[in-house]
Amino acid sequence: FIDGNGRTSRLVMNLILLQNGFPITNISGENIDRQKYYKSLEKCNLENDKNDFYRFIIKNVKQSFYHYLHAVSGNTEEEEQEKGEYFYRKIQKYL
Repeated sequence: FIDGNGRTSRLVMNLILLQNGFPITNISGENIDRQKYYKSLEKCNLENDKNDFYRFIIKNVKQSFYHYLHAVSGNTEEEEQEKGEYFYRKIQKYL
């Protein structure tokens, strides 16, 4: 692609997340963690160490899940956090 490699790769990443039963995540230009995202990709490329990238994506998917719970449940943010933590404790061994 001439432009949009990052956007295209994030779109494909979200497709893979959805196909595996996870919520999509948003890594936008305004995201204050954007530099962490770039650093994790760089480490993955240069050192073949994917752990920082995995942790970054898991953190963002988790946050997206909380936003989704808030949007569909009508619960308070504290209730969603509690429900989300329970969910992630249950699936943590699979991540």
